[in-house]
Amino acid sequence: MAARLVAAAGFLLAAIGVTAWGLASGGNVHARPVRLPHSSASPVPKTIALSSLIPHRWKLAFDPSFAGSQFDTKVWDTCYPWATNFAVGCSNFGHKEWEWYMPGQDRVSHGLLELVAQMQPTIGIGPSGKRLHYNCRSGIVTTYHSFQFEYGAVQVVARMPRVGGMWPALWLAASDQKYPPEIDIVEHWVRPTHRTGVFLHPVHVNGTRPWNFLHTANLGVGFHTFSLVWTYHQIEWLIDGKIALIVHHGIPHESMYFIADLASAKRPSKGGCGGALAIKSVKIWVPPKR
Repeated sequence: MAARLVAAAGFLLAAIGVTAWGLASGGNVHARPVRLPHSSASPVPKTIALSSLIPHRWKLAFDPSFAGSQFDTKVWDTCYPWATNFAVGCSNFGHKEWEWYMPGQDRVSHGLLELVAQMQPTIGIGPSGKRLHYNCRSGIVTTYHSFQFEYGAVQVVARMPRVGGMWPALWLAASDQKYPPEIDIVEHWVRPTHRTGVFLHPVHVNGTRPWNFLHTANLGVGFHTFSLVWTYHQIEWLIDGKIALIVHHGIPHESMYFIADLASAKRPSKGGCGGALAIKSVKIWVPPKR
């Protein structure tokens, strides 16, 4: 998320070795043959089982339970790692966001981890470090202190919010807290017409970043599966079992951690605060230790 808006603005796919399904821009850059459904003659991509993409010998290493009603602070941090006090809250000052993240907005109920946004006046901190009033409070979770990994397969089953103006995301950030790299498993903008994207902010930034905007179903209806397979040689994104993007260059070769957040991309006074990002499961497979 350190540069989510930059990616969302769109960079050209040039000489980066990208394979994509359903490029919203109409691009057609291939690293290996994948038929794109841009015409009536092109079939809809088949659903792919994530298990068929996970390398042999990789093991399930992260699979937290959401049973009961107790939020597990041993597994989940409730702010970015650079926050000085999780109890006070935090925000991402690098973006045009309108929420203040608070621990109380992260809840476990009925087998779900919910990040809840709500209109409620809250005193937080601004970019300069001074007290600032926020009209929207929301939730974020990370695995910074509990689970970090280098290469892996991530599968998240979640339901996006329906409230317009919300900007949920599932992503990976570098454990050394430097940018780049960043791997955005999925970002979703809840608007009159829903918009969904996947992005890589590569280690070597040369003016291009792989990305893909997708035409998806309403991700606020029912649960959907967002997957990522990150190996030494490539990264592959899937939404509901369909390939969204494949990248072969600029691959991060360092430890990263998982983040889920529910940001507000719209002023709360204009209706940009509400709803929940509901997560049913988060599973991460990793290669054996070297």
